[in-house]
Amino acid sequence: MMRFKLTYRQYDSFVDVLFYLNVIILLTFVAQFLGWHPKSTAEMYRIDFVIVMALEFLIKIGSFVAIFWRGLRDEYAERLWQAAAASFAKVVLFIPWFVVLAMLALYLIGHPIASLLPDDPLASILPGPLHLERKFESVGIHEFDGIYYAIGWIWKYAPFLFISLYKWHRWRDRE
Repeated sequence: MMRFKLTYRQYDSFVDVLFYLNVIILLTFVAQFLGWHPKSTAEMYRIDFVIVMALEFLIKIGSFVAIFWRGLRDEYAERLWQAAAASFAKVVLFIPWFVVLAMLALYLIGHPIASLLPDDPLASILPGPLHLERKFESVGIHEFDGIYYAIGWIWKYAPFLFISLYKWHRWRDRE
């Protein structure tokens, strides 16, 4: 049986491509945050939107392959991967505190981002077709909304954070 293994330069090139593609996805999030939104549902399902979503899905698959497939890494890349994993574990513990304190600070200074928070605690973030007709009789659906939202964010940005930490450790190691 033949094993497939990349050299650290090939693995680093693969990680670099994934990093820059993830930056493009992050820029689309920033554009949406700054006010760019599709004008209608019909515009949202145009072919370019579908292509972007398919590309995002492939980037996420590539990111998971780069993170979890140990056979792609040689010893040097594995050492950097382990350092990035240790840093990732530390960063993940501080992210909730950072987000809570940042949102509290923005709220206290009266920043308009506080208006993004729903006034109605029963407001749903699920897409329209998934709304329940009897909202008050559906115990637990709002907790599901929050879990769904959090998992979506983690699935979208955790691989990018890990790849960024890997690149940072590589940069530090090469100095």
